[in-house]
Amino acid sequence: MMRETIRALLDVAPPLVAAEGDPWGSLERPLNTDTNHIIILSEDAVADGEAKPGPCSVQPVLELTEPLRGFPVTPALILRIAPQFRDLLPTAKPSYRDIIDVAWHVCRHLSISQDTWGTACLTLGRWEATAALAAVAGRHAAGEVRSPNGLLRRMVQLYETGELYLDRTLRSLMTRASQVAEQSPTKQMSSYIQPSIY
Repeated sequence: MMRETIRALLDVAPPLVAAEGDPWGSLERPLNTDTNHIIILSEDAVADGEAKPGPCSVQPVLELTEPLRGFPVTPALILRIAPQFRDLLPTAKPSYRDIIDVAWHVCRHLSISQDTWGTACLTLGRWEATAALAAVAGRHAAGEVRSPNGLLRRMVQLYETGELYLDRTLRSLMTRASQVAEQSPTKQMSSYIQPSIY
């Protein structure tokens, strides 16, 4: 009697279906998941037979590019565009480690807070943050930046939205440094020319 009752209940009960549908999906589905298209649906998100994003929807994940976008930044380039580094280093041919170690001292000279510098290092990476700092220092030395702390913080924000083009900034500073270097010998020579008395 009990067995017949259970069998009768199973016959009339709706089939058990996972709340999210088949959790494994088709065996022919790709084995990787594209996180750029993940959408979480709220309970009332299904309307008119269509799944619609509800208030719990997750926006597509932004794929961040490498901060330097492949631009090769060397210690020599840092020294060329940012004289503040050159003034604080004990050697004319520093290593990458030397440049990174002196970066915090450059921050202090530019009144960049420890919080801003730490955030830049965590978000961009130590060497990339140092390159960004060199860009800030170079523009500050040229009189183009009133708030180095604000500019570095803004760079981090731009990176997080995919709008930071640090490679362009560094390339521009490098071009400017080359132009200044080309003009310097001419200025030095002119200072040695004595006015003619004849």
